[in-house]
Amino acid sequence: MDPRRDAIESPLPLWRVLEDEFRELHSTGSEPEWRRQWQTELDRLTPDSAGGGAGPADFEALLHQLVHRLPEDQARTAVCLSGGGIRSASFGLGVLQGLARHGLLARFHYLSTVSGGG
Repeated sequence: MDPRRDAIESPLPLWRVLEDEFRELHSTGSEPEWRRQWQTELDRLTPDSAGGGAGPADFEALLHQLVHRLPEDQARTAVCLSGGGIRSASFGLGVLQGLARHGLLARFHYLSTVSGGG
């Protein structure tokens, strides 16, 4: 068996995806004190760390807390649209147009669609 192939085909647990995303978005070369403290918390709870860590649910709860404690200039927001077909596309377009009309669309950092998403 090729371990590289197994690694590619093995699904990643949610906590790992969330951790990777959080570290990618909120790590820089010059780390302020709050980032160092959070890094310590993340490392302590990482489920597969050398010290055993906490369970995935504990880790996901910590990530949730850290995201909600981010300084305002570090916070990220998303518009998420669901559904396929013309009705959901029309609705999603209306939502986006409404946000743009009220000057709110620029406040979002991500746009996500699922299940066709129009």
